[in-house]
Amino acid sequence: MTPVTISAIVTVYNGERYIGESLTAILSQTSPPLEVIVVDDGSTDETPSELRRFGADIRIITQANRGHAPALNRGFRDARGDYLAKCDADDIWAPEKLERQLDAIRRHPEIDIAFAGARFFGLTEGPRAPYPDAGMLDGKQLARRLYRANSVCASTTLVRRRLFEQLGPFAEDLAAEDYDYWLRALAAGARFFYDPEVLVNFRHHEENISSNKLAMHRAEMLVHERHAELMRRPALTRRALARDQRHIGRELSDLDRPHEARSAFLSALRRWPTIRALVWVLLLSTPGRIRRPLATHLVSLKRALYTESPP
Repeated sequence: MTPVTISAIVTVYNGERYIGESLTAILSQTSPPLEVIVVDDGSTDETPSELRRFGADIRIITQANRGHAPALNRGFRDARGDYLAKCDADDIWAPEKLERQLDAIRRHPEIDIAFAGARFFGLTEGPRAPYPDAGMLDGKQLARRLYRANSVCASTTLVRRRLFEQLGPFAEDLAAEDYDYWLRALAAGARFFYDPEVLVNFRHHEENISSNKLAMHRAEMLVHERHAELMRRPALTRRALARDQRHIGRELSDLDRPHEARSAFLSALRRWPTIRALVWVLLLSTPGRIRRPLATHLVSLKRALYTESPP
């Protein structure tokens, strides 16, 4: 039987602070990858110098700055492995990541995409929300759960190269290109495998794209709109889009943009009425001198209710 091969693909832009640690973890795998491809997306800091330290252990592709998704597509297109393993330039793989995933593929050769558990470190410490099942996953159930919330940590994933060739590139007009890709794969009938073991340390810092919560929630809403047909359940779609609008409204309120925030909560009410959205619409209709302290009190009350220990 021909051994399964894995290409590791890392995209980086101005990642001099973290790229060395990330690459060291990849090159220290108990089952090393066939190749390590690093796409430098036009870095202007000392990233190129950091990459040169690794010599022939990595293959460097340099391009003008075009963004994360174009860099990822370039790496995936140039890779030679049977499976393509994505790693962000600031994340750290556990030493046994590829070994465990290769073992899963040997036991389940039908795997198209594998993902695993992850934990936050840095600004946030603790486990990333896990997927509730393990092993080969039921596609319909995964689609419903994934549509509600993206539970796939991209730096834990393996993607079969033939699937990438079938589906085509990651969307380059969308900030949540990985989330969009998982739903596209499910629509095409891809088989997913989940290992709950924590195989990636996901670095949370001020430069993460996910730190821009408003952009993140808007991107998630676009993904939900694009994949509404996957659900075939209009109520579930309306509920997800209403939640997106509430999240957007909250971020706009925090940015002191009350008119835009009120519009977002009104849209949420039209899609899926909730008391929470109604309260925010009424709150955002009041003058600023009244609205701001009330909003602070409302958020504090909500947090207290969520964190209060049961009697």
